[in-house]
Amino acid sequence: MEVIDPMHNLISRNQLDEWRHFEQTVDDMTIENEKLNDYYECLIECDSLNQHECKRVCKRLLM
Repeated sequence: MEVIDPMHNLISRNQLDEWRHFEQTVDDMTIENEKLNDYYECLIECDSLNQHECKRVCKRLLM
């Protein structure tokens, strides 16, 4: 008869949960980086002569 270690599944589940947390963190950072890229692209492409107006409009992309 085969003996099953009850801790085997618990350890695997905990390890899997750590990876899920890591994956979520990476996804969050990717989203934040995309927002920053969009913000800087907005500033570069802004045609307004008033730089403060450009910053105000582009800042909305970060929120």
